[in-house]
Amino acid sequence: MTTTKHMTKLETALQMQLANIKAELEGFGWSASSTRRYMRDALSVMCLSEVVAFFDEMLTEEREYYARHTVLADDQLDHTAVFS
Repeated sequence: MTTTKHMTKLETALQMQLANIKAELEGFGWSASSTRRYMRDALSVMCLSEVVAFFDEMLTEEREYYARHTVLADDQLDHTAVFS
């Protein structure tokens, strides 16, 4: 019984992690419907933990790409913004 309960918590955590990855990929411009389809297709051939690792790697590559290609020059930064 402990094993089943533990696996359920693990699966829930992985599903939440996958949802967070999906949301962040959409923030990089991925289509919501396409991302959902890609994840569904991946889940049909891989286990949940492998799918999370796979999409986490894709997300890492997106972050690296945008870190390299969207660096703002100092004169492009908004120095007038006031955050409360």
